[in-house]
Amino acid sequence: MDTTLITEEIHEIKTAYYKGTTKENLEMAKTFRGNCLDLYKNIFNLLKNWISENSLEDFYSYSCVQEALSNMIIHRDYSMKGFSSISILENRIEFLSLGGIGGNLTLPDILNGAAYCRNPEIAALFEKEGIAKNLGHGLQVIKGNSGISKEETEKNHIIANPNSFLVILEKDSPYKTLFNMNTEDAKAAALLFSEELPPEEKVYQLVKTKKSIGRKDVEILLDCSSFPARQAIQKLLEQGRIKAIGNARSTKYILE
Repeated sequence: MDTTLITEEIHEIKTAYYKGTTKENLEMAKTFRGNCLDLYKNIFNLLKNWISENSLEDFYSYSCVQEALSNMIIHRDYSMKGFSSISILENRIEFLSLGGIGGNLTLPDILNGAAYCRNPEIAALFEKEGIAKNLGHGLQVIKGNSGISKEETEKNHIIANPNSFLVILEKDSPYKTLFNMNTEDAKAAALLFSEELPPEEKVYQLVKTKKSIGRKDVEILLDCSSFPARQAIQKLLEQGRIKAIGNARSTKYILE
């Protein structure tokens, strides 16, 4: 491979922000051009800032973002003309790069940890910079493939086509993994994430499961700002179903 792939401005990645969960309403787009390392650093900072500014740290793992971004740069087929793209939507982030899986491997192969590196020079540079470990574990990190539960292995999506590779990171409540334990918890989970259930009932189910919660927990659960969270909590307090302990920011809510 030509080392200019690493050092010269020969690659571009386009980022696009969309309003809603489809790509009908484009809010903003930005094109990044530069060498592979600069592309990674600039775009990772952009995504990290976006997650932080929107208080989404509990919904997106920085390690998954790092793996998805480094994967699309390290394993891209640079012989193909065109650009890679990152689409940021209300419920997911999509990383699309050119080139399918190399080395005659299949998607199950690489999810099992088999590795083939199309661009070893870029991989070595990213390893030196502490960005990637190059052990074949990146996609396992993205999938959450720990073998603990079916729900975890279905987390996020990876779609491999002959000439493109798509990684989708889903915006997901961190509390879903709280219910992968037994039948009673499964029933609670069904209530907690039901579209028909009123917000205060979801909060009540969360208190029953976690025993003690704060307002931030409610904001994460309901994916809302502080005002709707306080409304849901207040309804339960007025109904005498939960009670507050502690003061100010340290206030917690438990079953009455």
